[in-house]
Amino acid sequence: MSKAVSKLALAAGIVLAMAFTFSCSGSGESAFVGKWVTEDGSSAPSGLPDNLELFKDGTGIIEGISISWKVENKRFVISSSLQGSAYDYEISGKKLTLTDDEGEKAIYVKPQKGKTLTDETKENANEIGPAAGTWIKLQQAYIVEFGEVGDCPQIGYTPPGASMSSNNGATTIFTYECGISQDGNAYWIAKNRVDIDKCKAGNNWIVNMNKKSGEIVAKQPDDKNCAELTPNFNKLQ
Repeated sequence: MSKAVSKLALAAGIVLAMAFTFSCSGSGESAFVGKWVTEDGSSAPSGLPDNLELFKDGTGIIEGISISWKVENKRFVISSSLQGSAYDYEISGKKLTLTDDEGEKAIYVKPQKGKTLTDETKENANEIGPAAGTWIKLQQAYIVEFGEVGDCPQIGYTPPGASMSSNNGATTIFTYECGISQDGNAYWIAKNRVDIDKCKAGNNWIVNMNKKSGEIVAKQPDDKNCAELTPNFNKLQ
């Protein structure tokens, strides 16, 4: 075999190896996507989460807190607005093992339930009404005392999945935002981050409150597949 042919074969081998590495990396990360709970249902050791839900876009929810995640330098890395953590990991099928720097270990599995994910997300859509109702009551009380609407921390409202003194939160199904718009009126918005049966991700449930009178206008998504999940939302007051 000539040197030229040998170099060509070597170059081709390197390209194939690189392609294999990238494809394995992608498929490896996809194995993390989904909901995870501790294998025996107990709490994980301190420093390790009790449950995780990881989305394919690199975001997720851990114990009600929004996080981002990635696999880097052979470690599973989690970051949030509160802190960041990195763990050694082993993953095989529906079992994930995380080990922290202190040697503490937790084993997670993908839960097996009688309900389908669609059934579960439909039920979780029920969280919108109470979350909006709490915001409305706190705004109404604030108007009585101060004569105007207030920002969420001012009225003592914490969106679902948010830390204290925040206008934004997230749960498994929804992201939440609330605050004061440029015209001085108060607003509350829930957006579904995942599909809920035929209701596609990215639809908004909105409540607006007049800055002085406290008049409420609640609006469901135009998509009837979403609106039927919360039939009484427009009647909030």
